[in-house]
Amino acid sequence: MRSLLTDSRHQPRPVQGPMPPLTIAGNGNRVLRLAAQHADIVAFSGATSGTNPGSLRFLGPDALAQRVAHVRDAAPDRFAAIELNLLIHAVAPDGDRRRAAAGARRFEDHLPDRDLSEVPTILSGPPGEMADTLEHHRERYGFTYFTVPEPAMREFARAIAKVRS
Repeated sequence: MRSLLTDSRHQPRPVQGPMPPLTIAGNGNRVLRLAAQHADIVAFSGATSGTNPGSLRFLGPDALAQRVAHVRDAAPDRFAAIELNLLIHAVAPDGDRRRAAAGARRFEDHLPDRDLSEVPTILSGPPGEMADTLEHHRERYGFTYFTVPEPAMREFARAIAKVRS
């Protein structure tokens, strides 16, 4: 990809020079190792394959930290230059993590409701509380930006405004 986009003969030319940042997303060891070695941005899914086809299991805090450590260990010399992204699966501005997770639950086949409070990829509470959670994710894991589902963008924007203030 890099050789193609940095080739002066390649058309159309990327607007960002010499090329746009390369993002690789995933959760498995192989894809995260590849991302660590080649990507500008490593995006974490925050989930792993579930037991049923097409299902997921949300990662808990320690499992997510292990995924970040895997990237760090795979590219210790360039880790500081890699931007880390996390996919947020659900946003609950009213603090009801169970209801927020209901939409994502169709993908999750493992996590009991009592464990929803531990899932790093579910944000809940008023904007200030969500902002605190994002700051925690930055400090603990190193995430510098987040991806949210389209229906959660408005509520997430309020949390980002709090992070910036």
